Amino acid sequence: MRESFTHVERHHYRSVRYEQRETNKMWMDLLVRLRWVAMASIAVVTGVFFQTLHNPATTLPAILGLLLVLAVANHVATKHLADDKEVSRLMLTNHLALDVFVLTALFALAGGTDNPFVPIYLIHVVMAAVMCTRHQAMGLLALILGGFTLVSFWHYPLHFQEHPWASEFLLYAAQAVGFGLTAFAIYGLTSAVVHGFEVKQEEARILGALKGWSPIDRDLHPGVR
Repeated sequence: MRESFTHVERHHYRSVRYEQRETNKMWMDLLVRLRWVAMASIAVVTGVFFQTLHNPATTLPAILGLLLVLAVANHVATKHLADDKEVSRLMLTNHLALDVFVLTALFALAGGTDNPFVPIYLIHVVMAAVMCTRHQAMGLLALILGGFTLVSFWHYPLHFQEHPWASEFLLYAAQAVGFGLTAFAIYGLTSAVVHGFEVKQEEARILGALKGWSPIDRDLHPGVR
């Protein structure tokens, strides 16, 4: 009886390890997708409203260079996934940290906390909480708070009056894009978390059937004895 129980435990351990590896790959794939969406949104908004940048001749190439850094990071991550290599939580943390550094530089070049894409910081808070270990998530949170504080005090301003459109319309339109992107990303992350929780519940149910129902299981499933 003990050998059977040990075998089930060993199988469960391997299942959990496999599930963690697959979950990390899922997170990396989601991060890559969200990053492409964010990059495209930032590129389009920057292209339309580049006149509002402070000294566009220098800040615009710098912004494009930062987006190129993210594109290279996405290429590396995509190749890593295509080669079916293991994705560790440290790798996820490093990618999120890179995003935070790039975002901080982007906001410093374009309006600081007045930049409509600042809510993207919140996406990384959520991603850190679900993708990383507790200590890694706390480190990323500190990095995000530090970046937000930095761009609050040091940044190039946005000059909405330089654009031919009404400045208030520009601000509201850009804020709508930033808010929509944040809402879309948080929805995607939440859906992924809920799906993962449902999968774990099903695995726990199957494991319970192999090992015998616990008293809690019997309470939750009164028809099973």
